[in-house]
Amino acid sequence: MPGPVTDLTFLDKLNTMCLKHPHYESRKLKKNQNDRSLPHDAFRLKHYAGNVRIKPETIKIEFIKLFTILKVKVENSFFYQ
Repeated sequence: MPGPVTDLTFLDKLNTMCLKHPHYESRKLKKNQNDRSLPHDAFRLKHYAGNVRIKPETIKIEFIKLFTILKVKVENSFFYQ
């Protein structure tokens, strides 16, 4: 059984799955290791309108809002930590 789900484990999973994608950036990429505009607890997506820096906690908040609007019951403790 997997361990507890946290913002950092979510970021680690993204790093594992997306690191080679040309539109994904994180401090795990060698070219971004010294990029002070990118915090260690965030990732960046290259968007056609510009780069978007995202922290996992922001995604969590937006998912909760979306699920509330859609009246979807969320039982995953990741969203409520």
